[in-house]
Amino acid sequence: MKSGERTVGLLIPLRSADPDRLAAVLKRATALAKGRDVRADDVGLAAFGDVDPVDWSIAAVNALTGKPGRSRNNSRKSKR
Repeated sequence: MKSGERTVGLLIPLRSADPDRLAAVLKRATALAKGRDVRADDVGLAAFGDVDPVDWSIAAVNALTGKPGRSRNNSRKSKR
C-alpha cells in the first residue's frame, strides 16, 4: 500500500486462493460491472480526491496471475 511515494504496508495472503472461487467472483463482478454507471461512480469518488482506477477485467487478472487455468500449487509441487 502506498501513501504518496512511500510504501506503508504490504498485503500478503496467508494461503493460496481457490482458483474456482476466484473465477466465480470474477464472473459475478463482470456481470455487475455491465450494469454500473461509470459517470455516477466517478462523481461519487470525486469526494475522495484522486482515486487510482483499477482494471479487474478477465484479461487484466490473467495477465497479473500468469497463464489462465494454471494453478500455482501445481507449479510448486512439480518443482519439488
